Amino acid sequence: MARSAALVTAAVAALLGVPAVAAADAPWSPPAAVSGTSGFPGGLWTTAAGHSGVVAPEPGVGGTVVGALAPDAAVARREVVPLVAPRVAAYAKDHVALLGSTRDDEGTIGGPGGSVVIALGTGTGAFGRLRTLTSAPDSFPMGLATDAHGDVAAVVASGRTRTVYLRRAGTVAFKVALRFTLSTLGRDAAVAVGRKGDLLVVWEDRHVISARHVGATGHSGPVHRIGDGVQSTLRPLVDDDTGRLSVAWETQRVAEGDAGTPATYRFSTAAPGHGFGPQHTVSVVTPTGTGREVSPPALRLLPDGTGRALRAFVGYGGGHYVVRALEVDQGHLGAPRTLSSPSEDSVLADAATDGAGRAVVAWRTGVAGAEPSAGSGSTSPPEVLTAAVRAPGATAFGPGERISDPAAKDVTDAYVTLTPRAVIATWGTVETLAEVRLASRPLG
Repeated sequence: MARSAALVTAAVAALLGVPAVAAADAPWSPPAAVSGTSGFPGGLWTTAAGHSGVVAPEPGVGGTVVGALAPDAAVARREVVPLVAPRVAAYAKDHVALLGSTRDDEGTIGGPGGSVVIALGTGTGAFGRLRTLTSAPDSFPMGLATDAHGDVAAVVASGRTRTVYLRRAGTVAFKVALRFTLSTLGRDAAVAVGRKGDLLVVWEDRHVISARHVGATGHSGPVHRIGDGVQSTLRPLVDDDTGRLSVAWETQRVAEGDAGTPATYRFSTAAPGHGFGPQHTVSVVTPTGTGREVSPPALRLLPDGTGRALRAFVGYGGGHYVVRALEVDQGHLGAPRTLSSPSEDSVLADAATDGAGRAVVAWRTGVAGAEPSAGSGSTSPPEVLTAAVRAPGATAFGPGERISDPAAKDVTDAYVTLTPRAVIATWGTVETLAEVRLASRPLG
């Protein structure tokens, strides 16, 4: 295992091409900059074959840098894909989908002349041509979902219209699986893909959360009203083992940086062949006011490969924002466990599972909702990326491990992924034009 850790660290260094900076907590490698990038990362991927990579923006108004680690952890592949605002997901055995937008002639996203596009590639980072999903004005991607069989689904907003595009495994073209129009109060929409190629589509409109199931044959079921929400963040899930449908969401009214209501976390689920049950309130984060909204991603809902799911979210207790996780088993919510320190503010950064029961949850310490925590005098505590790992078969996570350098600028937009041998994390900083950071940790 020590040799595997060294190989992963060497691969990271080869990809970055620059010396590492200040050390993190053992066993994490020192954070290092991803050369030729700027701003905030777009994500990480790990395929079922074990290939992983990082997605990050080029400086200025360029494209997206895709850096992949080779199977032998010795050679890096790097290319630039001409899209921006990327979303990335692995699918099938060893493929990757990259969803994003092209800019219009004035350099803006979603304007006339711009398009929502998708590129399909391999786990080793070789991507094909861009495929245009739509060039309608005011269009932008809202969600990307894939499955192990090879299906790829994307949700695109075009004004008030939401369109779900689907490419079936073994086919080439993306086709419209579902299209619907919302009112002027319409908000987020998201999609999940099941192992059989069925879809769960969820959206918010007129402060109502609705869901619709699209079967593997393309037949769309009825619309289900599953709960209430305002400016909600939606996380749908189709259980591959049982076919159970679940939706987790966070709802909070925010206006110009002011949290007008507490952040409320809810959950609803439907057994196969049945309708959704009543919504359950899982957590309430009570602070309101300027900068007290819960910053994205707010929550994650992920299958862990054992017939259960991991739900990671933000809670509040003892005067602090905290990060918690619980297990969802056949629609039943387990007891939440607080992963971050109860004596300091933290918000969720990301979470990942590997299909074998292993999980990692990452959070940003020193953040009270969306702004830095109050410190002593005029000094705020540093914002530090921290993560905890759960081993396969375990019920509890290990202690939090610092990933980023507390002396560096504040952490934003972080992602984690699990490879067969390591955890990899990437993040951005508030520092102007700073390069994206990357670090790895061997698995015991």
